[in-house]
Amino acid sequence: MLSTDYDTRKRLRADAKALDVSAMAARYQHGTGGILKDVAKRVGGLVWQVAKGAEDGSLKAPEPGR
Repeated sequence: MLSTDYDTRKRLRADAKALDVSAMAARYQHGTGGILKDVAKRVGGLVWQVAKGAEDGSLKAPEPGR
């Protein structure tokens, strides 16, 4: 199959995009562990608050439109 200029440009754009993604991952990957722990702690706290409220009847339905 013959390679056209369109195919070449398409492949080059895909390669450049992949490099951007991997470069960005390498640049910001160091912060993910701490961020994940913080988010897990916050979400976990909310989950347990909702579960406790459902058990003791203190859980209120959200107001419409919120």
